[in-house]
Amino acid sequence: MKLKYKHQRFQADAAKSVTDIFIGQQYCDSADFLIDQGKNKGVFDLTGFGNQKLMLDRESITENLRQIQMNWGLKPVEYLQGEIPNLMFTIEMETGTGKTYTYIKTMYELNKLYGWNKFMKYKNVVWDWNGTLLNDVKVGVNTLNDMLGRRGLPLLSVEDYKEKFGFPVIDFYDRVGFDMEKESFHELSVDFVETYDKYAGEVGLNEGVREVLAGIQQTGVKQYVLSALREDLLQQMLRHFQIDSRFDRACGANDIYAAGKIERGQQMLQTCPIVPEDTLMVGDTIHDAEVADALGFDCILFAGGHNNEERLQKKAPVIHRMRELLTCV
Repeated sequence: MKLKYKHQRFQADAAKSVTDIFIGQQYCDSADFLIDQGKNKGVFDLTGFGNQKLMLDRESITENLRQIQMNWGLKPVEYLQGEIPNLMFTIEMETGTGKTYTYIKTMYELNKLYGWNKFMKYKNVVWDWNGTLLNDVKVGVNTLNDMLGRRGLPLLSVEDYKEKFGFPVIDFYDRVGFDMEKESFHELSVDFVETYDKYAGEVGLNEGVREVLAGIQQTGVKQYVLSALREDLLQQMLRHFQIDSRFDRACGANDIYAAGKIERGQQMLQTCPIVPEDTLMVGDTIHDAEVADALGFDCILFAGGHNNEERLQKKAPVIHRMRELLTCV
């Protein structure tokens, strides 16, 4: 069935009344800005991404608004509420007139005319850790191949690894050839942790992560981490990379078995002020999409992590660069 939308003149007029407030603002596709580094000044050279700053002065905006009001037979304002860039405007529409459609249309018109694209769709972002924020795919493959090699089992290429990796990890171990009758899953889990630690110095954050975390935080959106990594190790790594202040809460597992994250996510919802329909989950595996579905979150998957893009595309929208998230939040 093909959907048809009825274009109503009053909705277009309402959107135009908003965009005309900013007549004279130069179009800019995107803007870079230096991030306030707080107490860590000089530690990082960070650039963030956001909307182009408002270039109009107060008098120009006031005159634009007065002209719009006079065109519609309204009494023109004498002064504006708020200070640039935090000016306040009131828009009134009757119930049943299509406010949601008009709001969305107005956002897109602001983007078309001025390049603005930060619309605050979500109030919360829940991040996965390994493979999403943390670039550890190569380390994961090397760790696994060390374990396989010591047991005389076939090694995996990065492509094979991304095709087979998944949760619960015990099932993944079975798929790659570990014999659970010869050694327990606990023994394999301990071996993985100890072997991973040998490569731990090689891990880092994925490209653009610092900038994106800072940019999202500046919009007022709350950020959380939900990980299958043991929680004390997760918090230790967040502090190590000096990004712990970007998150309201970091939730990890209470063991090293990486069984999955749905139950931990349900616990997080009970203790954190997160409304599922206002929340976006960002991950790198099909399990992250399953977690988002179980918790009622929207989901976006990052193609640079532990699953290949073909698998991810069957579950959720896929991004290739972290910076793309700034147009989604």
